[in-house]
Amino acid sequence: KLMTEPARGLRANLGALWARADDRYFDQCAEPRALRRLFYGLSLFHATVLERRRFGAIGWNLLYAFSSSDFDISARQLRVLIDEAVVAAQQRPPEPSRMRFGGREKNAPLPPPRLSVP
Repeated sequence: KLMTEPARGLRANLGALWARADDRYFDQCAEPRALRRLFYGLSLFHATVLERRRFGAIGWNLLYAFSSSDFDISARQLRVLIDEAVVAAQQRPPEPSRMRFGGREKNAPLPPPRLSVP
């Protein structure tokens, strides 16, 4: 029988997660550079959670075994969200004349600031 031990330490966990990602995953995305950056953040979070498991239930409400399938699903969702955001941005160009403040759209521009010195 063969048994693989999980990586120990934050650096080893990060290396193991990045070794599983192939270039096709990044290249097939509409924004590969943004995906690489967010994938690093997701990898760092997952590696930290994996390293944190050794403390048991201390600091957690429930004990949950974070597995590689959790990371895989999160990485897929990340790519889908980036692709959807790019498509949405291409369909509706931004309108620089509109401003959102407090949940309301304002059409009138703000008056110029007063620069009076007392």
